[in-house]
Amino acid sequence: MTDDLEYDPRRLFGGDRGAIRGASKNYIFQLRGEPSCTKECPAGVNIKAYVSLIANRRFEEAVDVIRRANPFPIVCGRVCTRPCEAGCEQGEDGDPVQIRGLKRYASDFELARREIDSEPCDVIYEERVAIIGSGPAGLTAAVDLARLGYPVTVFESAPEPGGMLRYAIPSFRLPKRVLKREIDWIRDLGVEILTGHPVDEPARLLEEGYSAILIATGASVSFELDIEGEDGEGVIDSLDLLRQVNIDPDHKIKGDVIVIGGGSTAFDAARTAVRIGAGKVTIVYRRTEEEMPAQPEELEEAREEGIEMVTLAMPNRIVLKKGKVVGMEFLRAALGEPDDSGRRRPVPMIGSEFVIDADIIVPAISNKPDPDFMEVVRNECGEELVTERGRLGVMKGGCTAVEGIFGAGDVEQGPSSVVISIGRGHEAASGIHDHLRSKGLEGGLEGKKEWRTELLDSPLVPVISEPLAASGSDFEPDLECAEVRACTFDEVERTMSGSMAVGEASRCLTCGPCDLCDTCVPTCDHKQVAATVNGEDLLLKVPSALSHEVENGLDRMQLVTESEIRTFELASLTATIDPAKCVGCGRCEEVCGYRAIGSDLRRGESPRMNIDHDACASCSACVPTCPAGAISQGYMSDQAIFDRISSTMTEYGIAVLPVHWLTGDPRFGSIPGTVEVMSERRFGPMFIIRSLARAGRGLLLIGPDMEVGSHYLVRGETVERSLEGARRLLRAVGASGDRVRYVQTAPGDDVGYVMDQALMEMRGASMEPLPGPIPLDTEVPLLETLDILAALEMGRTDGGRCAVQDLISLLGEVTGLYDIQETIASLEIVAKMVGTDERNPALVIDSAMKGMDDLQLGQLKMKVGVRALRGFNGKSLRDRSVDLVRAIPGIEVVDLRTGEEGSEPRTIDSEAGQRARDILARSVEQGLDAIVCGDPADQAFLDLVNRKGGWRTADIEILSPFELLVRSMMEVGE
Repeated sequence: MTDDLEYDPRRLFGGDRGAIRGASKNYIFQLRGEPSCTKECPAGVNIKAYVSLIANRRFEEAVDVIRRANPFPIVCGRVCTRPCEAGCEQGEDGDPVQIRGLKRYASDFELARREIDSEPCDVIYEERVAIIGSGPAGLTAAVDLARLGYPVTVFESAPEPGGMLRYAIPSFRLPKRVLKREIDWIRDLGVEILTGHPVDEPARLLEEGYSAILIATGASVSFELDIEGEDGEGVIDSLDLLRQVNIDPDHKIKGDVIVIGGGSTAFDAARTAVRIGAGKVTIVYRRTEEEMPAQPEELEEAREEGIEMVTLAMPNRIVLKKGKVVGMEFLRAALGEPDDSGRRRPVPMIGSEFVIDADIIVPAISNKPDPDFMEVVRNECGEELVTERGRLGVMKGGCTAVEGIFGAGDVEQGPSSVVISIGRGHEAASGIHDHLRSKGLEGGLEGKKEWRTELLDSPLVPVISEPLAASGSDFEPDLECAEVRACTFDEVERTMSGSMAVGEASRCLTCGPCDLCDTCVPTCDHKQVAATVNGEDLLLKVPSALSHEVENGLDRMQLVTESEIRTFELASLTATIDPAKCVGCGRCEEVCGYRAIGSDLRRGESPRMNIDHDACASCSACVPTCPAGAISQGYMSDQAIFDRISSTMTEYGIAVLPVHWLTGDPRFGSIPGTVEVMSERRFGPMFIIRSLARAGRGLLLIGPDMEVGSHYLVRGETVERSLEGARRLLRAVGASGDRVRYVQTAPGDDVGYVMDQALMEMRGASMEPLPGPIPLDTEVPLLETLDILAALEMGRTDGGRCAVQDLISLLGEVTGLYDIQETIASLEIVAKMVGTDERNPALVIDSAMKGMDDLQLGQLKMKVGVRALRGFNGKSLRDRSVDLVRAIPGIEVVDLRTGEEGSEPRTIDSEAGQRARDILARSVEQGLDAIVCGDPADQAFLDLVNRKGGWRTADIEILSPFELLVRSMMEVGE
C-alpha cells in the first residue's frame, strides 16, 4: 500500500528523525521502511502484521496473514529456525520477540477451532506445470502457481507427500497430523499430488504436455565420512534412521550410539535413538557448541534427555571387530582461521587420538541431492544442468540452462531450513509464471506478489511513535519433563497460552511504517490522523495517546528534525458521536466491523451510542447510516467535505471527490473543484444527494486503486449501490440520475486522464444547473435530504409529483433506515397536518391534541401498550403519548410502565436487554398488537432488541404515536 508515494517525506518533514513539540508526552519522528524482522524472513511473511494481530487477540486473522506467504504456518511454528528473531530490534538490548512461538500459538488456535478456508483456485491458464518432489519448496511453488491460475501436478516417489518434512523430522518435533492438515489444505486448493509416482525422465514431461517443470527433489542422501571402517555393520545413515522410524514408530535398536554432526538432523537422530532403545547416546562435533548449526534449545533439550556432547573432535576411523562396529577413533581439534561459512575451521592435532566405544555410528554431517537422480538429469537434460557439487544449477527465478525446466530448494542450494526452502519455492513459482506469460499468451507479465523474495527496501514512510524501551521476555517453553518425553514420540513442546501470546506480541516495538496487514487492527498503537505539512495533506500513523490529544479538533505542533523546525497540523480521523443528536437506534453498532461502538447507559436517560476511540479504525462505515446526523469522522466529516465542496467549485458546477488512502495525487489537486477524501470514506445515498446540492450541477466520485490506495477491508455497502440509490431518488423527483457518477481506477491508470474523460462526458450531457433555492440549513441528514428532494421536485417540467409518503418510503428503502425513517416521517406528516413547525415530539403531541377535533380519524381497533421515558415541561412524554393514543378511535391502551422506567438500562447484551425481551414477551401474552413508544430512542431500542439476530423475537410491532395517528388518517383516506 505504500508503493506509490507521490511525495518526498524528507522534503516535507525536514529530516529522517526528530522530536515533536506541543504534545503532552514525548514522541519521536522517523522515516522507516520495511521492519527488519520481515526483511530477515526468507518466505517474505509480513511478520509485523501478524504479531500485531495476535497482540489484539485476532488470532485467526493472524494465521490468514501468515498463510499468504507461508503455506506451512503450523509446521513453521514448530521447526522454523527463526531468522526473523535475529533481526528483531527488541533483541538489541533485551530479548527478541518469540515470533516462532507466536506463529505456533495462532496456527494451533486455528487448528483447534476451524477448518482452514481453502476454496479451490480458479484455473485461468491452460499451461500445465509439473513439480517433481513434494517437500516445502515444491509444495510452496505449487500453492503459488495454483493461486495464479495454473493447473499443477506434483509427482512424489514416496508413499506419502511432504518430503523431508514427512520423513526426516521426528514426530516429537513435528506430529504427522499437523503436516497432514497443511497438505490437505494444499490439495483443497486444487493442487494434484500423485504419490508413489517417481519421475525417471524429467524432460519427458515436456513432451507429455507440461509447459514447465520444477525439480524440487531435495537433498535426501547423507554425505559419507570418507574414513576407514565406514562400510562396517552398525553404520547407519542418519536420514535412513529417521526415515525408518517415521515409517515404523515401533522400530528398535540396541547398544551405544555415536552421532557425528552438529546440525538439526544430528540432534533429531540422537534424540530419536534415545526413544527407540539405544543405550548411551553421544553427539560428536568437530567445532565448539557455539558453532553448531542446531538451535540452542535443541542442545538444551538433548542434554536433559541424557545425550552427551563431545566437541572439538574429528572422526579418524571407525573401529571394527569381525566387521561390526565396536567404537570410533577421533582426533582432538583446535579452531583455526574462518572458512567459507564464516566459522573457524577445525584443525586436527597430531597424536591426539582417542576412542569412544559404540555399537552404532550415525553420520549426520550434511546432505546432498540423490546422485543417481542427478546423473539422470545430467545425461537427459545436459551436462550444464548439474554443478560440480552435484546440485542443480539455477539462475534468478529458479531458471536452469534448459528452457522450461526450473529448480527450487535443497536440490539447487544444498541442505537448508524449511523457511529458506519456502522462499526458494516462491521465487521458482514467480520465475515459472514470468516465463510462461512472457510468451505473449495472455498479454504479458502479471503484478508481483507480496512473497517475492527479493526484499528490496520499501519506500520511506513517516512514523510517529513513543520512545519504547527494550524489555525482557516472560516466555518460557512449556516442555514435558525429560524422563517422560525421552520414552515417547509425543510432541515435546506445548503451545503457549493465549494470555502469554498476547503479552509476548505486545512487546513488539512496531518498527517500520503501519502494520500493513490489510485488516486494520482496531487497537493499533499507531492511530491514523490527517496531517497538513507545508500546505500538503497526508495521513499518518501516530500513537493512540497523541491521537487522543487531537480527537476533538485540529492541533498545531512543531517537528524538530536535524536543527530544522517544521510546523504541522494534526486532525483526528476517528469517528465521534454528538450526544445531543444521537437517538440510540443502534444502526452504527450494527455496521461497525471493529466493535468500536456500543450503548452508553446512564440512569434516567435514554440510551446513547458511544465510540471507543482506541477501537475505531476511521473507516466511516457508521457515518452514512446515522439518520440523525450525530456521527462525524474528524477530518473527513460530512460538514468538512461539504465546506470544501462549496469553496472549491469547478466552473461547471461539478464537484469531484477522489478517494485515497495515504496521500493525495498531485494530478487531482491541480484541478479546481477537486475535494480529496483521504480514507475509505463511505458515501451513502443521503451524502451523495447532499453533496450534489452543494455542487450545483453534478457530482463525480473517483474510487481508489484498490491494490495500493485502499486501507480498509470492511467496506460495507459498495459505492455503486449507494450511487444507484441516489439515482433512484433523483429520478423520483424528476431529476436526471446522470448527475452523479462513479469511476473506479485501476493499477497504472492515469487518474488525471480518467477524471478529464468523465468530466467531459458529464459536461456533454448538457445538464442544467439544479433549480434553487435549495435549503441547506439543517443538521439532520434525513430531513435535509427530504428538503433537497422537495426543492428539486419544484423544478419539474413534466407536471408530475412524487407523493410525500412514496418519497419517504423510497428514501427508507435505499438507506435501509426503515424504523427511524418512518417515525420521523410520521412526525413530519402529523406536524404538517396540525399546522406546526415544531419537531419536538412532546410539542407536536400537544399541537395534535389541540387540533384533534379537526382531524378525520378511522377505527384502527388495536390493543397497544404505551411506553416513554423522557419528560418535557413537567408532564412526561409517556403521559402525553398515552393521551394521544387514547384519543385515536378504536385503540385500547395497556399500561406497560414497570416501576421507575428511568432506571431501566437498555443494552442488548446486559440484563437490561433481558428485561426488554421480558416486556416483549409479556406484551404478546396480553394479546397486544403493538407497543407504542413516545420516545424515538425508546422505540429504536425495543425494535433493535426485537430483531436482534436477524429475526423478530416477538410477533409485535414497535411504533410511535405519530405512526398510529397517520395510520388512522390513512384509513379514512382509503
